Amino acid sequence: KYLLRLNRTTFTTQSKLWRPNILLFVDNHQIALVDFCNSLKKGGLYIIGSVLNAQFMHKYTELHHEWLSFISRNKIKAFPQISIAPIASDGTVRTSQMIGYQNLLSLAGLGPMKPNTVVLPMC
Repeated sequence: KYLLRLNRTTFTTQSKLWRPNILLFVDNHQIALVDFCNSLKKGGLYIIGSVLNAQFMHKYTELHHEWLSFISRNKIKAFPQISIAPIASDGTVRTSQMIGYQNLLSLAGLGPMKPNTVVLPMC
C-alpha cells in the first residue's frame, strides 16, 4: 500500500522534493543500523537487503519469514530483499558475497522506490 502513494513524476521533476531511497545491506538483525535508516527516512519506507550463500538456499523461506517478523515486531516500514549468492569459482566466500551484493544493488526497488542511497555496515 505504500508504493501506491509514491508518485513518480513528483520525484523526477522537483529536485527540492528529493528524498533518499535507502537500500540497507545487513546480514543479521542489526537494530542500530535499522534505527539509523529510520531516522534518515523519518519513519519512511526503505529496503533491507541480505545475501544468502547458495549452499544454504534451502533456508531462503526461513530467512524471509525471519525478516518479516523482525520488521513487524519493530514496527518499521521496509521490504526485505534477499539475494542468493552463487558459489564463487575461486571458492572464496568473500567473492560470493560481493556478487550477491551486486545483484541486490541492481535488482532492488520497484518504480520510484529504486534505491539512490546505500547504507553499509562497518566490518
